[in-house]
Amino acid sequence: MGKTLTLVNTGDFTVTGILKDIPQHSHVRPEFIASLSSFETIRPRILNDIKVSGTYFYIMLRDGASPIAVEAKLKNFFEVHYGKDPLNTMGLVLQPLDEVYLYSAGIDWDIATHGNIAYVRSFALIAFLSLVMASFNYANLLTVLVKAREKELAVRKLLGAESINTLSQFLVESIAYFAISMMAAVVIVEFFMPGFNQLTGKQFTFNSLFRQEIVLSILAWSFLPSSHRPCIPRSLPSGMMPLRV
Repeated sequence: MGKTLTLVNTGDFTVTGILKDIPQHSHVRPEFIASLSSFETIRPRILNDIKVSGTYFYIMLRDGASPIAVEAKLKNFFEVHYGKDPLNTMGLVLQPLDEVYLYSAGIDWDIATHGNIAYVRSFALIAFLSLVMASFNYANLLTVLVKAREKELAVRKLLGAESINTLSQFLVESIAYFAISMMAAVVIVEFFMPGFNQLTGKQFTFNSLFRQEIVLSILAWSFLPSSHRPCIPRSLPSGMMPLRV
């Protein structure tokens, strides 16, 4: 802080702040940021000539200001300096900062790194359909397993097992299946993530999977199957006789 940074053919800059590492998914990743007043001596034309291209601005509206009204004023301002000739008028449109990354696919001459909301929606739909298919498969397998385990549950009941014991068994099994599945999923993600990043051009990291919102959502979904009381038969299956001692 406070040191002087000299750029060749540009000038001297005083360091007044240091940025943290910018996330890979940020739409702007500058090497350094200079104040607008710095251009008064370096490139004064940027501040005085409205027709200079290659300059990008971010503005903050006052509380209660209407973006529509501001856009109308910007349009009039643009027409005053460029004229109303359609060939020379490109127009000025405001875009919320949180929409720049995913909703700027149709914007040209932008220095920002863009994503595409269509890809996000497509992958979300594929994930949802996969989840639905997995749920149906799980329900079918569970139906088959219930029939296969009726005799086991009946024998446990005849030997004096209480409902709480059977319930605990189901809960332990569910937690064990969940833990094994999670470990397998983590290994698969770690193995395929480099190839996925290379294919999609993204920079996902393994640590990004352990953000607070993701961990909490996984825990919430993991307890949903366990929140239902398992179906414990109240009567013996056909072909089994009660045991009297």
